[in-house]
Amino acid sequence: MKFFEKLDILMKVTDTSNTRLGRAVSFDASYISRIRSGKRNAPKNREFLETVSEYFVKNTDDIYRRKILTDFICPDKEWPSDSAEAKNLILSWLMKSDNDPLILDSEAEKQEIGKVPSPSYDTETDAADCQGSENDVSFFYGNEGKRQAVEEFLSSLCEMNKPSTIFLCSTEEFDWMYEKPAFAKKWAYLMKKFILQGGKIKIIHTISRSSSEMITALQKWIPLYMTGAIEPYYYPKLRDRVYRRTLFVAPDNFAVVSNSVQEKTESSLNLLIRRKEAVRALEKEFSDYLKLCRPLLNTYDILNRDGFYDLLKTFEESGDELIRAIPAPSFALLPESFEKELFAHCRRRDYIKLFRDYKENFSERISSGDVFTEILHLPDIETIKKSSIHVPMSEIFGCRDLIYKAEDLKKHLINTVNYIKEHENYHVVLSDKIPQNQIIYVKEDFGAIVIKANSPVSAFGISESRLTAAFWDFLSRLSEDLYDRDKTLKALNDYINML
Repeated sequence: MKFFEKLDILMKVTDTSNTRLGRAVSFDASYISRIRSGKRNAPKNREFLETVSEYFVKNTDDIYRRKILTDFICPDKEWPSDSAEAKNLILSWLMKSDNDPLILDSEAEKQEIGKVPSPSYDTETDAADCQGSENDVSFFYGNEGKRQAVEEFLSSLCEMNKPSTIFLCSTEEFDWMYEKPAFAKKWAYLMKKFILQGGKIKIIHTISRSSSEMITALQKWIPLYMTGAIEPYYYPKLRDRVYRRTLFVAPDNFAVVSNSVQEKTESSLNLLIRRKEAVRALEKEFSDYLKLCRPLLNTYDILNRDGFYDLLKTFEESGDELIRAIPAPSFALLPESFEKELFAHCRRRDYIKLFRDYKENFSERISSGDVFTEILHLPDIETIKKSSIHVPMSEIFGCRDLIYKAEDLKKHLINTVNYIKEHENYHVVLSDKIPQNQIIYVKEDFGAIVIKANSPVSAFGISESRLTAAFWDFLSRLSEDLYDRDKTLKALNDYINML
């Protein structure tokens, strides 16, 4: 990785503009921009590199940023707690840039280095990348330009530090978002930060994508959906997939808009718009499109428990093959001693009936020959041995504080092993591909349910056929790749013995 690429990563992770870094190192922002883009080499000056490294240490002020930098700089180690060690780590990383001698190109280039501009100068975009009125619109080109525009859009909203709303829709390819891992992480960080500030998102999903595209999108968006801050829709009819458009609107603030033909986004024009009248016009465009759309998901939370029960019952009672990803064995296989504890914690007696109905239905479906597949992401063995963990989904049955100890999980897994041996149509695989705070149910041609398993429990139900198919393809491929009955039994018995 070259120096300018590393500098760009550091600046993106720490939300640093060219202007801000220029002030910190007493360089002109335009010169920082040229170093960052690779158009100029950095000075062969240790003092410059030390000052830069010290700046980034001071601005790596949260766990998320340190985690991202650890992945890039020292993936096999922990981030130093001592600031001097962290500074030396960044300095060493910058100085080991590949095929990128840290020298100035010429005497003429040296003269481009200037002192910090006046405080009124705060534009950071290079003339080669952005043209037009600074107050009204900025122009960006290609996928890299779209990333810059979207990052500035989200960063500006986060800097406002107050609740607001984003309108979002895109029929363009996702390459611009996912082809640079550093940007994908930055995108996720900014979206979470926006939501934590009380932000809401209305999004119109394009569901006429390939299965692989849909799966990628699902993996990226599910953690955000679990916050309850997203209101999703979809356009139910066929669309022309030749001419495509992306629209981000923050009403009364900013907008990003771009167009492309088919998947050709590398040279497309992206506009970051600040003029209020133009933003309002784009907001009206989104609203007109939204009127043609339908809700994509039905959402449930702990206050809508009855609606969730009805959804789960309808789902469980259909006779189709079921695949479920969960961080613990089936509730229907709880050991008898733990069932008693569950009932003792229940706040309402009707929850006990719901649980018994759930268990009875599971047994009937298996006995009738229906195929049931569970993808288990079991807790780390040392974690469960040292401390207890929350029982997934127990809050749904009115038992918010129900916990597992190692001995409880051991008994539960013994029941699971015995059930696997007794029923050929009960399949279990072990995988860490699904996060431990998520539970996913899916039945082909029927629907899917995604549940946030930890407190406060929330869920959303999906019936749209193409989105259901994407979930089914993802989980069925995962289970097919991993399924080996004998290997699963051995792995479960090894886990039980370690407990």
